[in-house]
Amino acid sequence: MEKPRLALIALMFLLFHQKRIYGEEVEMKVTPGDNITLYCDRSLTLGLSIVWIRNCSHENQPSLIIDFRKLDEEIFQRFSFIHNPYNNSYDLHITNISASDLGLYYCAALQTNIKKDEKGISLSEVYYYGNQTTLSLEVASCSEPSAPPDCLLCWMLLFSVCPMCFLLSSVCLFCLCCMKTTGEWS
Repeated sequence: MEKPRLALIALMFLLFHQKRIYGEEVEMKVTPGDNITLYCDRSLTLGLSIVWIRNCSHENQPSLIIDFRKLDEEIFQRFSFIHNPYNNSYDLHITNISASDLGLYYCAALQTNIKKDEKGISLSEVYYYGNQTTLSLEVASCSEPSAPPDCLLCWMLLFSVCPMCFLLSSVCLFCLCCMKTTGEWS
């Protein structure tokens, strides 16, 4: 009876004391109008809250901290938090993606520390960063009707260079055969 209980305790210790790897980097291709969900790998524990941080790819677009306590503000109308019971976290759902939403998103656990000293009471915030997701626009492929002009150039090169390669190799093969039949091998 004692051995199974020790084995169970050892198994529980191994499962709950493993080091977690945070900070996975993902690139997500989106098209304007998409609805997407970004997954957070940080877990909520006592004294922490989940926030999302966006660093935009646009030089005129400031960084943004998306906090569930501020979701009623106009700037956050298209953002919502979805509870993820699997890892006790909050994923970020964005509706109707636009070009202004592109950039690097970080999931972070935020800890607010209160410190009292002779100067008074001060607050400090510590961020524990998790996974990173880069949102970028999906580029049309050559099979799509709105293909970029570079695709047309690729197809033109393919159909003009391949026949030339075939013609050149045929001429070389013909010359080789002529040399062999006439006995002009040196």
